[in-house]
Amino acid sequence: MNGPRYDRILAGMAFAVILSALFNAFAKGGNSDAAPTGASPVGQASTETSSAPTAPASESPAATIDATPAKPTSPVSATEQSVVPDPLASLDPAERVVAEKIRDLLAAKSDAIFASKSERMAVETFYQTRTFAPFWLDRGAENARATAVIARLREADTDGLDVSDYRTPDFAGLGPDALAEADLKLTQTVLTFARHLQAGRFPYKRVSQNNIQLPQAPPEPAAILAKIVNAADAGKALDEFSPAA
Repeated sequence: MNGPRYDRILAGMAFAVILSALFNAFAKGGNSDAAPTGASPVGQASTETSSAPTAPASESPAATIDATPAKPTSPVSATEQSVVPDPLASLDPAERVVAEKIRDLLAAKSDAIFASKSERMAVETFYQTRTFAPFWLDRGAENARATAVIARLREADTDGLDVSDYRTPDFAGLGPDALAEADLKLTQTVLTFARHLQAGRFPYKRVSQNNIQLPQAPPEPAAILAKIVNAADAGKALDEFSPAA
């Protein structure tokens, strides 16, 4: 064979080999696109789907019950439970301020004012029934009951008693504290005077062993106050405790 012709034959054969290789490569590339190597088989996908855990019914949004606790009603406060009506609310403002002081005095130092425990208790009960309103004052001023009683006490010497033993207050110009104390002290003076009128200043046995004309027992404080509070003239009411009456 001549050299040139032989070279063309070799070149043609090489070109054919190259075309064949290119065709095979193209064919493989088409098959790869048609069937991806990473695809999972249908059966495997079904198995994986069926094996996935199912959420409990209670966790399902449709079946979830609102577990938020109900807001408790506000309990009544201790202050509201302990509210007690004010017994002094019905009093005139001018009397209420004195009544409050009378209540405080009876609770604090009434033993220093009255002669005995029984007398103090009787007076305290008496003022409680009046919601602690002053007995000898009306709207902070001396009332007719006080005027009549004070006039009678100033005549104690007509009964053989010493006027200086029965001190009477002057209510004019006093503040609430002093008015409260003066009201209680006049009450104590009246109780003492009535007791002295009926039973004497001393127990009858100390006067004479044979003296049987004096009453055996002094009047009860509650009875004295009840007689005065219902009397049209408080001064004349005191005369009823005199043995000569």
